[in-house]
Amino acid sequence: RYNELMECKRIANVYAMSEHELRMYCRSKLLDDIDEEIVVQRLIYKRKGRDLYEKIGYSKPQMIRREKRIEEKLSIKLKQT
Repeated sequence: RYNELMECKRIANVYAMSEHELRMYCRSKLLDDIDEEIVVQRLIYKRKGRDLYEKIGYSKPQMIRREKRIEEKLSIKLKQT
């Protein structure tokens, strides 16, 4: 139960991090530069869809694959509702 609570708190903190903190967190989780940029663009700059794909330089299918891998690695959702 304690571990679940701490995990929820960590996830909440990810969404509240500054850009610098988020970049450092991504590096600590060994994400590459592109994955780090995807996380920052999604969570800090709220980019989505074609705007995000063009900014990163990947196609929609490539982005979907990368985002799925990122979400699994960080245990978060990049697409907030």
